[in-house]
Formats: sequence, C-alpha cells, structure tokens
Amino acid sequence: MTRDRGIRCWFSPVENLVFDWARFFLFRFFSKIFTQMPLRCEDERMISHTSISLAATSAIVLSTTLAISAAQAQEPMLTDTVWELQQILYNNDTLLEPTNPADYTVQFFADGTVGVQADCNVVRGTYDVQRDFIALGPSTLAACGPDSIDDEYRRGLEDAVGYFFEDGDLYMDLPVDVGTLRFSPAPEIAEEAPETMEEPMVEEPVFEPEPAVEPEPEVEPEPEPIRGLW
Repeated sequence: MTRDRGIRCWFSPVENLVFDWARFFLFRFFSKIFTQMPLRCEDERMISHTSISLAATSAIVLSTTLAISAAQAQEPMLTDTVWELQQILYNNDTLLEPTNPADYTVQFFADGTVGVQADCNVVRGTYDVQRDFIALGPSTLAACGPDSIDDEYRRGLEDAVGYFFEDGDLYMDLPVDVGTLRFSPAPEIAEEAPETMEEPMVEEPVFEPEPAVEPEPEVEPEPEPIRGLW
C-alpha cells in the first residue's frame, strides 16, 4: 500500500529529471510558436502592404509613361516638316508678319542640316538642339522688295536659343526674352493625278446588206403566124 501511495504521489529523481526536461522543451517549443505567430501575422500584413504599394507605384509609373508617350505622339516632329513663318513678336510689342508665309520657311533634316527660304533668298545651314540651335551658312544676296522682312527673319533664326511646340505650332525663343518666332506647318499640296490621254474612238464600219435584186420575168416570144392560112 505504501508503495502504491509513493508511486501515486512521488516520483523518483530520474523521473523528476525527465519530467523537468520534458517541461523545459515543451515550454520552449510552445513559447516559440506563440511568440512567432504575431510576428508572422505582422510580416504578412507588411508584405501585403508592400505588395499593394508596389502595385500602385507601378500603375502610376505606367500611366505616366503612357501619357508622356501619347503627348509625344501628338506633338509635331521638328524634322520632315516645312515650317512657315507666321510672325515675329518682340517683347516691346513690335510685331512683324510676312505678307506671304510661304516665302519664309525653314526645314530641318535628319542629317543635321537646315534649309531656309527668306523671301527671295535661299540659305543653307546646320542645327543642333543641344547647343546653339541654328547656324546659317552661305546665302544668296538678292535684293527683295521694300516690304520684305528677310533680314529680321534670318537674324531671328541665328539668334534663336531653343524651341517648343504649342497647339501644333513651332515656337523659337530669342535670347533674354527678346521675342519669339512662330511657325505653322505648311499645308500639304495634294498631288494631282496626271491627265490620261483618251484614245479616239474608232467607229467600226457598219455593213448594210445589199437589197435583193428580183429577177426580171421571162417574156415568152409570141408565136409566129403560119404562112398560108390567111
């Protein structure tokens, strides 16, 4: 009976040691589980917030890129366009307008050269959008009419320090806000189709059938009278 009560209430030193180690390891095991659970939840929330932030940032960057691309696609090209001068406006409100914008044009080529028509004169030059923009070269020296603004036009092109587009027009800024040159694209001239030579109509001859010729009726000769009867 004593043995039974001892077993029921007391453990041997070895058993106590085993139970102590078991309690220790169980405590450490469950402590790690319960202490890491909030961290895991917090990590999941952080990952979720980070994913949402990255998705939102990507959407903003993508929409901005598409908007910039669409704006660039709508902007006219500096090259491959003949630009006609519309006006030269100075900061003292002086306004110069050509009589015929088609006589004052500038065209930028992809090889870095520029062609200019200044009224009755033709000018060649080069351009560089990163440096001095336009550098004019040799020019014809014809004397234009009294209403010509070819000198002011060429001087404005050489003094231009930059350009920008607005509402489809090309603007060139003069230094220290002296003024602005405004250009518009030259209207496209529809190519006329070459006239085709119409071949003369040859009437085919119409062959009419010849009228049928009725044969003449044969006339029987009258019988000659028999001599001696009358």
